[in-house]
Amino acid sequence: MLQLIESYYSISADCFVMTTIIRGAVSFAWTFFVAEWIGKAGPAEPFGIFGMLMGVFALLTIPLWLFGKRLRIATAGYLPKEGYGAH
Repeated sequence: MLQLIESYYSISADCFVMTTIIRGAVSFAWTFFVAEWIGKAGPAEPFGIFGMLMGVFALLTIPLWLFGKRLRIATAGYLPKEGYGAH
């Protein structure tokens, strides 16, 4: 998250809010839906699927690591030129 805020400083507040909303949605889904799923299927299936998803998301960081600078340069034109947080 820190890298997101540092890379896109002019919209850092929006990035922070969206990251917090996504974390809250995942936490809600985990506590609201997965408890029943664990009760029916046991813990191996839900934790295995969530572990697989976390592994996929972790692997998606490799392209960002390799091509992150190019992506930031390519998306710089979409950022606001003026406004809150812009220098």
